[in-house]
Amino acid sequence: HRDLHSFPTRRSSDLVLSWPSSSVSFLLEYSTNLGNPANWQTNSSAQTVIGGQVYVTNSTAGPSTFFQLKTH
Repeated sequence: HRDLHSFPTRRSSDLVLSWPSSSVSFLLEYSTNLGNPANWQTNSSAQTVIGGQVYVTNSTAGPSTFFQLKTH
C-alpha cells in the first residue's frame, strides 16, 4: 500500500486539485456538508493530465465544498 498525496492549490477564484496519474483510478467526489451521512456526489469538472499529474479545477464561488478521492 502506498500513500496517495493530493495537492490543492488556489489560482485566483479557483481551487485546483491534483494527484498522481499513475495511482489507482480515482473518482473525485464533493459534498457541501459533512453530516452523517455526507451526500457525496461525482465531481463533473474536467480532468486534465499533465506531466504525470491529474488536475481538476473547481470554482471557489458558492457554499463551502469538501472533496474526497474514491477508488473507482
